[in-house]
Amino acid sequence: MKRLLLSLALCLAMAVSHAQYMTVFSSDAGLTNTSVRALYQDSYRNVWVATRNGLNRWDGAKMNLYYHKKEDKSSLIYNEVTCMLEWSKGKVLIGTDRGFSMYDYASNSFSPVPIIGENGKDTVIARVVDLSIIDGEMRACLYGLPVCKFKESKDGNVTVVPTDDEYDSKKNHKVCIKQNKDKTVWAIDVAGNISMGNKAKWKQIEGVKNAHRICFGKNGTVYASPRQGGVLYRYNEQRGIFEKVPVDIPLICNLHFSMVIKNIRYNGDGGILICTDGYGMYKYDERTGTVEEHIIRTVDNDFSTCNLEDVMVDEEGNLWAAIYWRGVVVEPHRAGAFTNIGRRNPMCNTIGTTCVT
Repeated sequence: MKRLLLSLALCLAMAVSHAQYMTVFSSDAGLTNTSVRALYQDSYRNVWVATRNGLNRWDGAKMNLYYHKKEDKSSLIYNEVTCMLEWSKGKVLIGTDRGFSMYDYASNSFSPVPIIGENGKDTVIARVVDLSIIDGEMRACLYGLPVCKFKESKDGNVTVVPTDDEYDSKKNHKVCIKQNKDKTVWAIDVAGNISMGNKAKWKQIEGVKNAHRICFGKNGTVYASPRQGGVLYRYNEQRGIFEKVPVDIPLICNLHFSMVIKNIRYNGDGGILICTDGYGMYKYDERTGTVEEHIIRTVDNDFSTCNLEDVMVDEEGNLWAAIYWRGVVVEPHRAGAFTNIGRRNPMCNTIGTTCVT
């Protein structure tokens, strides 16, 4: 009995100790808004946080805040940010509910990126849904438009134009498009259908109804999740269809029939991180074929029943979790990783451009 109590005490002490190293960013502690939509890390190792009211950039020492300002043309085009992707070294493309802004590190300012409509002449306003790199070129999924590409003039001005790629059709525009290691392009359209292929051959893949998210595993294995149903699917290359991932540990009885999976992301180490609406986060281990709950808990808060919008593992191995209306929680890859914020050394924080040695 004494041994059991001692073991329980040790486990509790370890959990409390681990929780003490968590870092929480909220509107009271650095964020423009706690309704976080997406996370992204650029080549400068800065971490970008998209919210429904402003954009944030963690530079290693502080959170830089960006808003739209009516009289300032060099400000963010719109406050409801959806996604981010690095355009080139020193420039990051920002997607919002009303189009694009290009952030320039050199001037610490933004410039608008106009969207040309399907008639090839008029500029339009559109919600940016997704950004990705296809065959070395950036592509964008916009609500109500075909997949778009970007044109850069000699003077450096960038515009967005619809493509004539076979990746899209006027009937079912894409809301997500990604390219695997083998150069195969995978896409989800507005009807929730999954397609794969290249410009020469394009076909619809069965197995997932009302698909919502796609990600690639360690060896390029394709995973998908529907909007509801709480099921993780894996593409069976031999059969040419998606199949439910067989797990040894039930994902809360298949994550409940009505559960919404908000996002799925590869963690860089053989795990698929599953963000849910109201049931926290889970990790599917590709090596063992098991699923386990990934508990995110601080000394003051338990986020295991929260709505996770997005999750990301940065280059140092720190886990960033975007929690709806709660902000961002950072789980360090080792104790003390964020203890000495703004100072770079092997035992402390090394994320961001303003870290010093």
